[in-house]
Amino acid sequence: MSTMFRLTLMVVAILVLSACASSDDSGQASTAKPAQTVPPPPHEVAAQAPGASVDQIVPLEPGGDAAQAAGDVPRVPDPNRPIDHEQARQAAESVQGVRSAVWLDNDNLAVMVDGAKYRNMETIDRICAGLDPLGDTLAVVVNLEDVTAKTADDAESISRNCQLPEGERAANQPKRQIEALDPELRKAFREQQAKGH
Repeated sequence: MSTMFRLTLMVVAILVLSACASSDDSGQASTAKPAQTVPPPPHEVAAQAPGASVDQIVPLEPGGDAAQAAGDVPRVPDPNRPIDHEQARQAAESVQGVRSAVWLDNDNLAVMVDGAKYRNMETIDRICAGLDPLGDTLAVVVNLEDVTAKTADDAESISRNCQLPEGERAANQPKRQIEALDPELRKAFREQQAKGH
C-alpha cells in the first residue's frame, strides 16, 4: 500500500471513530435540534465584506447605521431582509409630490416627482423612510426626476442609496446612468456654450 493511501485510510478511520463517539450510548441518533443562529441586535450589526477577516468587522453604535460605521469596509445589503419591489413602489408613490415610481433593475427605483420643489434629498429621505419597514434599504437607490422640468438641467435626475451619502453605493451596486445624455458630455457642452458667449 502506498503512503498516501494509508494516510487517507487513517483520516477516514479517525472521522468514523469520532462520529461514533459523539453519538449517544443507545446507538440512536440524537433528536436534539441544531442550534439556530440568532441575528445580533441592531446595535451590534457589523458591516463585513465577503471573505473579510474578523478584524475588519465594524460594530455599530446604538442608534447608528451601516453608513456611519462602515468606513472603508464595503456595505452589503442583508439578504434575509429583501425589499418587496411592488410594496416599495406603492410606498414611494404615497409620498407627497411623487407622481409615479418604477423599478429599473433590482437596485434602482426611478421616481418621477411633480415639480422642482420635490426634486431634492429630503424627498429621497421621505421615500426611504417609507421603505424602511419593508426590508433592508441598503439595497435601494432612489433616482428622482422632475417630470415638469422645462430645461435639460432641471430634468437631470438626482440619486442616492437610502442608507449612504450621495454618490456612494453598497457592495456590488454599480452606479447606473439614468440620464439619456452622459453627465460628462452635458458638462462639456455647457462649457462650450459658456465660451461662445
